[in-house]
Amino acid sequence: MRLRGENIVCFAGEDWWYHNPHSKNHLMRVFARQGNRVLFLNSIGFRFPSVGDRSFAYRVGNKLRSLLRRPRWVEPNLLVASPFLLPAYGKPALFALGWRLLLLQIKALFWRYGISQPILWIGMPTAEPLVGHLGEKFVLYHYSDKFTAYDGVPQNVVALHERLIREADLVVFAGRQLYAAEAHKNRNSVLLQHGVDLAHFGRARRPGRLPPDLRGIPRPIAGFWGELNYSVDQRLLERVARELPQVSFVLLGQVKTDVSRLEALPNVHFLGQKRYEELPEYARGFDVCLIPLTVDHEYDRHRSPIKLREYLATGRPVVSVRYPEVEPFAPHVFLAQTAREFAQAVRLALAPKVARRWRERVNLVRGDSWEVRADEIGGLIARLLAEKAGRKSETRLAAAPAPAEGVV
Repeated sequence: MRLRGENIVCFAGEDWWYHNPHSKNHLMRVFARQGNRVLFLNSIGFRFPSVGDRSFAYRVGNKLRSLLRRPRWVEPNLLVASPFLLPAYGKPALFALGWRLLLLQIKALFWRYGISQPILWIGMPTAEPLVGHLGEKFVLYHYSDKFTAYDGVPQNVVALHERLIREADLVVFAGRQLYAAEAHKNRNSVLLQHGVDLAHFGRARRPGRLPPDLRGIPRPIAGFWGELNYSVDQRLLERVARELPQVSFVLLGQVKTDVSRLEALPNVHFLGQKRYEELPEYARGFDVCLIPLTVDHEYDRHRSPIKLREYLATGRPVVSVRYPEVEPFAPHVFLAQTAREFAQAVRLALAPKVARRWRERVNLVRGDSWEVRADEIGGLIARLLAEKAGRKSETRLAAAPAPAEGVV
């Protein structure tokens, strides 16, 4: 069963214009193609970035540029807008003022584009105060990251998360660990793991020219894409790169932390942030893909990186640190706990016989397309909507006055 003819308003945890697409971006594209009208609202955030953060100016600049963009139809049935929420997340009085101003902005969008009785798809708990004020017929909470474990998250935002997870019509968990920890809080909880664009990343397996900045880098190449922030284990990467001087380590992504120790190594190459559309061309030049993430923090242990399935869809061998979300993919993914194990895993992954088993890796995610994920969750929403409508009908019938005596 597919979801069709609905208005979906998505409070995303990402910015359409400045982030490579995450799960909500992919799912909303599919729902729009299937005949639903989608309003994609760029992230309203849940904490103010630290002024001392290396990426502070970049993030604030992107946010301002996003806010200056007018609402735009980016695809048929898919409208993107950037509402503004006063970033006073830890100050209840100012936050209350902020969400009232946010409500006015969203109601103005509803009026302008004829949106009514929407399905609210909430990826940010800071949207919780809007529930009950938008004439929604259904509320879905898409819980993708254990953001409550972030440093500096205000307690009132944690309270919004708790209220939303208990009161939503449906809670969608993106990872097994999140589901195991909090699914008991809502009887309508479901695990919906990330999907992947198989055709897009399958381009990595086709012959073609490599991007210019990759051509001069010696093979073999161990590659990574994603934000280069505190969650990337630089100490591990440094030790592995020193132990494998014959391997080139290529890192794609915006640098948001000090990487000077890695930059000093001759076999580590920072090529900057790349567009989503370019990633398969870079993967074409990778001999192995890496997930060198930290696992020390509670947030890290609950993460479910979208790049895992993207890597597998390229057919390239994958080496990852060991953590719960990736363990079910062993032995097709090489797992390691220490730098020495990680280096040995890279050596094993570079063996020609491993490269020849690319079909096994692709087959692992062949049933995980975003279309499949949208149909899974869309069918569940449609069923729950029908049940909800049935309950309302029964309530109206029960409340109706009995016919007067003698009236047939």
